[in-house]
Amino acid sequence: MSSSRIRLVLFDAFDTLVTPRYPIHTQYASVARAHGLDVSDDAVRAGFRKAFKQTNGEMKNFGKARGCTPDEWWALVIERTMRNAGAGGEELRKSLPTLTPTLLHRFASDEGYTTFEDTMPCLKALKDLNVKIGVVSNSDSRMISVLRSLHILPFLSSTTISYDSPSHKPLPEIFHHALRNTPVPAALPIRPDETLHVGDELEATELNRMSFVAVSDYRGALSARLHALLLRRDLPEWSDGAAHAHGEDLAGVAVARGLGEVVRWVRERNEGG
Repeated sequence: MSSSRIRLVLFDAFDTLVTPRYPIHTQYASVARAHGLDVSDDAVRAGFRKAFKQTNGEMKNFGKARGCTPDEWWALVIERTMRNAGAGGEELRKSLPTLTPTLLHRFASDEGYTTFEDTMPCLKALKDLNVKIGVVSNSDSRMISVLRSLHILPFLSSTTISYDSPSHKPLPEIFHHALRNTPVPAALPIRPDETLHVGDELEATELNRMSFVAVSDYRGALSARLHALLLRRDLPEWSDGAAHAHGEDLAGVAVARGLGEVVRWVRERNEGG
């Protein structure tokens, strides 16, 4: 690639900028018990994975092609999760009218998610460098609510989510859509070689923690001719989504051990370009 100045940094959302406050299955189970359901954390964990995979298999991209709203799609996941975890009958029927909206609200806000310690300093530093910032996520519109609740949205020039896009990661089209989605003068469109993508997924895998589709932040961005950094924080595996294969082969992979390294990469490139 050329040594063009970086004008845009695109971030993955889950486990890159934001992460669950507590493991998702733990939050689901806690809320379920508060609504009178006798379910364990482990049963909900297994039930959630099964429900998510089944629902995504029936209705890809959160049900958009089937005319399903994200809330309707997630409501089905919630019901199936609880049934899989052992809840059912009249007990479940009575709890769903309040359980479902409680969980929907939690995971569309800062009740369910939080930022990392390096998230806000990174965004502020990139803004000071006059670099545009965007998010590319295989998610639905509720992610925008999360970003708003966590005060990330004001830093973003664009948000590109698969539910509202013609494609999804790791396909190049969603990355190129994000470039077009970023407001710049018509005479100065942002090129792929002027863009850096940062995310925590290396390879496209069949089972992704949130979308259960083939997701690759790093390989996908490179295939779209963007620059890419693979995020590998030196932190314990704090969620299912943060779990990576032990001893994974990172030879030849450009790795950032935190978002502070992303800022340094952009600054050094732009000052040297």
